[in-house]
Amino acid sequence: MDPGPQLSRNAIKWLQSLDLSHSVKNIRRDLANGCIVAQIFSRYYAELQLHSFDNGPSMATKKDNWEQLQKFFLKQGLKIPANLVEATEKGIQGAAQQLVEHLYELFTGKRIQPRVNASEVYPRPELKRPATKRTAALAPDARNPLRLPAGSKKIGATLSAAPNVKMNCVCSVEVSQVPIHDIMSLRKHVHDANQL
Repeated sequence: MDPGPQLSRNAIKWLQSLDLSHSVKNIRRDLANGCIVAQIFSRYYAELQLHSFDNGPSMATKKDNWEQLQKFFLKQGLKIPANLVEATEKGIQGAAQQLVEHLYELFTGKRIQPRVNASEVYPRPELKRPATKRTAALAPDARNPLRLPAGSKKIGATLSAAPNVKMNCVCSVEVSQVPIHDIMSLRKHVHDANQL
């Protein structure tokens, strides 16, 4: 689920400094009924009486709280966009964040810095890495069909193993078709072949 737009750091600090009765955890839900918005205005306007606001989730409570706030806005001559208030009341994604940032600018006189998309500042790195000597050496081609690491050599020959003391015999192992990367894998291959 998309969390939606986030509040700016300055707006969050401002909200925390107001010492509201409830901490704002889910801004979309917490501001929908208008009670927190009324508390914000009561910090700046003493004539706003909080006892007439109800902190409930019902549509009737939301409508009553926002009607009281709209009357207060008109009485004080405050220009709060009606469409922003309506969208916040309905819980539309991003509306509560815009309302809080609008109130922050109204009460503090400071502008919210426009958000910058992180991908514009820090472009995503290319997923395909440029070829290095090592990756080029590992790529299959006519010279390196087995994709051996750079610096290794293909070992291919008929090798004679040491005489087996118990049986007193000499075993030979054909390793030309087996990719051997180092001496340890060669020894293991010879050992496995001698066990047969």
